[in-house]
Amino acid sequence: MTLSISELKERVRSGNDKLLDAWEKGKRDGDIDRQLERIGNSWPKLSNLCLELEANGFNECLYDKPKCKTGDIEQFCFVCPRETIHWPDEKLL
Repeated sequence: MTLSISELKERVRSGNDKLLDAWEKGKRDGDIDRQLERIGNSWPKLSNLCLELEANGFNECLYDKPKCKTGDIEQFCFVCPRETIHWPDEKLL
């Protein structure tokens, strides 16, 4: 099944949001090990969807307001199709 660019973008955005929610839930509930395992199990599929976007020529940020440009280290994407990522310029790390 071949997905359109818009379908791929939506799946990657949704995956990023779900993984960020899992990260937040782990921190909040003291369940970080379980959530990190969940993230680790989901990341390869999400990464492959992102690579598919790149292979189809899409290499822009997925969000109107990039999460990594909010200045909040807790808001980030687990995968990003951008050729140049935002966060190094933002000095978040």
